[in-house]
Amino acid sequence: MALLAAGYLLLQQGLRPPGLLPTLALIAVAQIVLLNSARLYPGYGIYPHECLRRRILTWGKVALLTIVGVMLFTTDWMLCALVLTFLVTALVLQLAFRAMIQSLLRRCGVWGMPAVIIAQGEDAEKFRRYFDENWRLGIRCAEAVEPLQAPAFGLALLAGAGPGDQEIDSILRRFEEVVVLAGVPGARAGGLLPGDVRGEIGLRLRSRKLGHAQSFVSRSLDVALALAALPVILPVMMLSAVAIYVVDPGPVLYRQIREGLGARHFHMLKLRTMYRDADRRLEALLAQDEEAQAEWSRHYKLRNDPRILPGIGNFLRMLSLDELPQVFNVLNGDMGIVGPRPFPLYHLDAMDPAFRARRCTVMPGITGLWQVSGRSSADIRRQEELDSFYIDNRSIWMDAQIILGTAAAVIKGDGAY
Repeated sequence: MALLAAGYLLLQQGLRPPGLLPTLALIAVAQIVLLNSARLYPGYGIYPHECLRRRILTWGKVALLTIVGVMLFTTDWMLCALVLTFLVTALVLQLAFRAMIQSLLRRCGVWGMPAVIIAQGEDAEKFRRYFDENWRLGIRCAEAVEPLQAPAFGLALLAGAGPGDQEIDSILRRFEEVVVLAGVPGARAGGLLPGDVRGEIGLRLRSRKLGHAQSFVSRSLDVALALAALPVILPVMMLSAVAIYVVDPGPVLYRQIREGLGARHFHMLKLRTMYRDADRRLEALLAQDEEAQAEWSRHYKLRNDPRILPGIGNFLRMLSLDELPQVFNVLNGDMGIVGPRPFPLYHLDAMDPAFRARRCTVMPGITGLWQVSGRSSADIRRQEELDSFYIDNRSIWMDAQIILGTAAAVIKGDGAY
C-alpha cells in the first residue's frame, strides 16, 4: 500500500522520464521480497526497533542496487533523482501505514498470533502482562498454565525457569513452534536478552510449520519439477513396463495404500518389481527362515528377496526407477518431491505412535533424508531419527540438498535392494 501511494504521489508531479514506470515496478517487487525475507510480514515477535533496523537495511539495499543499475544502464540523472524520491517517500509511508494497519487489525481482533506461556511461579503472569501492554509485538497470550496442562496451540513460549527436560520433549512434540523467551522489564529469563537474539522476543527452538509463502513456493517447485521431468520419465517408464510384462505378464503398475499429510490415505504408484504372488512367497520364506525373519523385523526389506522379478526387478530398484510413477502422485497433491517416505501401513504400525503422528504433519516425498543417508540399509530406529531431523529442520534449501544427494546415491547404488 505504501509503495502504491508513493508511486501515485510521484507520478502526480508530471515528471515521467523513459524507463520510470518499469524501474518503479522492479523496485516495488524487490522491496516486497526483501521485507518478506526479513520476516516483516507480519513481523510477529520482533521488537519495533528491530523492525525499524530491518526496514532501513532493506531500503538501503534497494536504494544502492537501484542507483548502481541506473548508473550502469543510463545517464539520466532525473530518473535517478525521481527513484530516490520514490524510495524515501515509500519508507516514510511504510512506517506510518504499518502503525495504522496494526491498530486497525487489533480493533478487528485479528492482529497477533495466539500463544501459551509455559512457566512456573509468577514469571508467566509477568510475561503475559508485558505482551498485553506491548501488543504490537503480535503475541496474544492465553492465561498462564502449568507445562503439562498447556493446550496444543501453535506457539508455546517458555518463560523463566520453565519446565524440565522431559516436559520440554513433550512440548516440542505438541507445538508447531516453541520459543524460549528473552527477558523483559520486570522479568528476566535465564540471562537471555532480546539483543542476544537479534531483537526478537526469544530463541526459537522449533518451527516445524512452513510459512504460507514457503509452502506455496515448495508446492510450486514440486509441480514444476514433476512437469519438467515427464518428457524424460515417460519413455523410461514405457520401456520398463515392457520388460516387466515380458518377465511376468500382468499389471505393470503397483498401487498400495499409504499414509500421507494429515494421516490421509492415498494410493501410491510404483512400477511392479515383484511377482504377482509376492505376499505368498514372503510368508513361505519367513515361516522357514529365522535369519530372514530377523532381517525383516529390522528393515522390513530383504537383501535376497525371493519376491523380486529376476533381472528387471533388481535393476529398477537399484536405480530407483520403480519410483518414477510417483511423479503423478506429486501432480495429484498426495506427495512432494522431498519428504518422509510414505511407508506401507504394516511398517508404520511398528513405529512409535507419537512419531507416526509427527510424520503426518508434513507431506510425504519421493525421496527423503534417509534415502540419501543409507537407503534400504537404515533400520527402523535410524529411519525415525533421520525423519525427525528432517521434520524439525526442513526448508527449501534442505530439500534442494536432498535432491542433489539423491542423484549421487542412485548413481552409487549404495543400500538399494
